[in-house]
Amino acid sequence: MKALVGLTISLLGLFPIAVPDRRGEPPREIVLTNTTWTGVDGEWVTTYRFEPDGVLFYSYTTGTYRNGTWRVDGNELYLQINNKFYQFRGTINDDTIVGEAWNVKGDRWRCLLRLQR
Repeated sequence: MKALVGLTISLLGLFPIAVPDRRGEPPREIVLTNTTWTGVDGEWVTTYRFEPDGVLFYSYTTGTYRNGTWRVDGNELYLQINNKFYQFRGTINDDTIVGEAWNVKGDRWRCLLRLQR
């Protein structure tokens, strides 16, 4: 039995298992432009639409607005609303964005957004 195990290990050394090597590949580009995301943001359910040129359209209980901006760096999203009255920083992972929001009053809270299809 030991000989069989030794032979198997030796053969594995001769025939390596193919594992993709992702080092050196550029990071996958995340495109949010013209996508819509909805989730609980603080006390409200909020819908965000990421428009071209970093324009943020959003709506929640009190109305619909277009006074925010957004940007993506790798898989990190930053957005701000109403001249930084509200800010958010989160991580994009496929069809979810998870992060933390804060406002000028010093309040902080966690947010979870989901891609609307």
